[in-house]
Amino acid sequence: MLGISRWSEHYSYKTIERFFDKKINWLRLKWHLVKQTLSHEVILVADETTVSKSGKSTYGVDYFYS
Repeated sequence: MLGISRWSEHYSYKTIERFFDKKINWLRLKWHLVKQTLSHEVILVADETTVSKSGKSTYGVDYFYS
């Protein structure tokens, strides 16, 4: 937050802290944006797939997390 306030010309650290402290209803916000961009007819599609991991370790994790 300190970096954001330093780069911002109009907002202080306290203003940014208050913004991040607010509770945001993301579902309501996203639905409002979808309603504005789409027509009256809405089709919702979801695909939830899970893939099991084979083996005892995940490739590449040790590169980022030592």
